[in-house]
Amino acid sequence: MKYTDEEILKEALQRSKDVLRRRRERTGRVLAGTCAVLLAALIAVIGLMPAHLTGTYSESSLYGSLMLGRETGGYVLVAVIAFLLGVIMTVLCMKLRDQTPRIGQE
Repeated sequence: MKYTDEEILKEALQRSKDVLRRRRERTGRVLAGTCAVLLAALIAVIGLMPAHLTGTYSESSLYGSLMLGRETGGYVLVAVIAFLLGVIMTVLCMKLRDQTPRIGQE
């Protein structure tokens, strides 16, 4: 016999670790690329907003209705989109972490 049982087991565990490491690296690259694309899209949306939406608001209110003015619609839209993208990315990362097998916990 060329290999002993211990050597075969050691080699199989090492290969399994290598496969999992490559899978985690690939997943990390995909997530980093997705985050970069989403950031670029968010910056583009902010850059394309009309100038009257990015100006300052001169009137103040005691009742928190500052965000209800006509000029702040773009900010609210961008904030809601950013929040939703953050929730989606968090859920995807949690699902991915749960699906990734760990060595010794099979």
